[in-house]
Amino acid sequence: MENNEKQSITNLNIKQMIADFVGCDIQQLTVAPKLEMGDFSLPCFAMAKEKKVSPNLIAEDLKNNLMKKLPPFIKDIQTIGGYLNFYLNRNIVSQLIILNSFLPFQFSNIGQNKVVCIDYCSPNLAKYMHIGHVANLVIGESLRRIHEYLGYNVKRICYVGDYGTPFGKMVVAIKKWSDIEKIKTGGIDEIQNLYIKFAQNEVENESLIEEARNASKEIEDKKGQSYEIYKEIINIAIAECKRVVKLMDVEFDDWRGESTYSNAIENVLKELQEKNISHKENGAQIVNLEEYGLHIAVVQRSDGGSVYLTRDICAAEDRFKKYNFDKMLYVVASEQKLHFAQLFKILELMDKKYSKNLQHITYGLFSMKEGKISSRKGKQALFVDLLKEGEDSAYNFVKDKNFILENKESVVKKVARSSIAFSVLKVERNKDKVFDKEKTISFDGETAPYIQYTYARCCSLIRKYENLSLQNKTENKTENKAIQELLKLDNILKMSEYLKERTVENKLQEVYEKNFYLFKKIYQIDEAIVDAYKKNEPYILAREILDLCQEFNKFYNEFKIIDENNLNLTKQLMMIVESVKNKLEQTMPLVMIDTIIEM
Repeated sequence: MENNEKQSITNLNIKQMIADFVGCDIQQLTVAPKLEMGDFSLPCFAMAKEKKVSPNLIAEDLKNNLMKKLPPFIKDIQTIGGYLNFYLNRNIVSQLIILNSFLPFQFSNIGQNKVVCIDYCSPNLAKYMHIGHVANLVIGESLRRIHEYLGYNVKRICYVGDYGTPFGKMVVAIKKWSDIEKIKTGGIDEIQNLYIKFAQNEVENESLIEEARNASKEIEDKKGQSYEIYKEIINIAIAECKRVVKLMDVEFDDWRGESTYSNAIENVLKELQEKNISHKENGAQIVNLEEYGLHIAVVQRSDGGSVYLTRDICAAEDRFKKYNFDKMLYVVASEQKLHFAQLFKILELMDKKYSKNLQHITYGLFSMKEGKISSRKGKQALFVDLLKEGEDSAYNFVKDKNFILENKESVVKKVARSSIAFSVLKVERNKDKVFDKEKTISFDGETAPYIQYTYARCCSLIRKYENLSLQNKTENKTENKAIQELLKLDNILKMSEYLKERTVENKLQEVYEKNFYLFKKIYQIDEAIVDAYKKNEPYILAREILDLCQEFNKFYNEFKIIDENNLNLTKQLMMIVESVKNKLEQTMPLVMIDTIIEM
């Protein structure tokens, strides 16, 4: 019990409290699979094998010894088939959890004095941003927010595709069928229309491709009219990308593209040769990674042209020099697994000290239930069309519900973008996702609006309680004197002893008993943030938030929370409401759900 006595409410860890009490490693404890089997279990099979006795006997002996000094936060210990099962005192543990929930987030310094670069979104500027960018943008942004919440200094990188023959095609199309002034006026739509016109004409006129290649070479050489037109195209395309990502409440610190590293490629190729990492073969410069199961990697084409892989090597080196990152995450579709495996291995062979701190965060496809959106331009499913579809559905839903809102347009936008984002994040990132607007923009089921409405319900209850408290001239703050005095106790064991002697009316005891799973969810959500961070998996946190909302709404529907005839009970129940509201307020933005205080 020595370690347990040192543990304060600021680092409440129920599992560790049990481990300290038993004298075992925390990793040996598991969550009980069924409620009737307790809250935590200790398998006794390893100990039984070591001592060459029955697991049942080990479990029984432990139980008999531990029951002699049972701490207040444990109600009972039972044995079932070689397992030692611990039943928590729901009255005491529920109160400890509520108290703990009003204290500052205990893991906020995990990333203190550390820098993480996150490369996400990264559209090809030769195309409109399409539906495929949604998962990329949303997963990357959620990871950015989670890391920042844990204290990291996050550098948000949008590494745009601004090189290659597609830009040569655009330049040729502008020269033949348009001009710079029309491009400035028409913007991204004019550029894309010309690109489509080029694609239609190149089928019958093969010489157009050769013109596009020549224009692309001029772009790489940064000279001539082609380069001047290219710069206009890039400026317009980046401005459009910034506009679109802003619609999802996302911004970036670094908008540089592949062309940034055109002057650095020669030095990288030279370094690879000098370190005997690469060699020439059939005119191309390659790195043989077959001994690592990563095939042949081309770092320079036989015609002397640069490749994406080499530019990525340059980018990694540049980012480390600029940001001195502790780690860098590349949020890119799983189809690029080989590319990043080759990149990381080559950087390791080059003896780059940061090579072990690079991670490829993969994800599955994101699509519409109907397939491709029918856009006004007849092009592929566009990001802006998806947002428009979401906003239309959200507007109709809000209108049908007759919500009285001061700023309905703002609420509609928040509901739409939150719904789209959460439809991605509530699913494991490597699984494919489908956006079904009828199911996604709904206050039923596993949706962002359901979570937003739960948060708004908490806010509504708090407003009503504050008005009631003012009318009755009672304290309207949960941080009342009793709580402050309790928090002064220097460890959890003393708190548990205090709470054991505290008289709790029957109705409140009933709440603690019937809704203990709600208190567990309040307690577990901080750990879910850390788990999502460790695994780079926002899904973990998204599911915990959903579970918390579902358990809260069960509590809301079963118990009368505000009772003018019993203000003392109301105050205690409102502490639960405020606890849930605080946890939602802290975690909803981490999975890209906007908070709405009234719906």
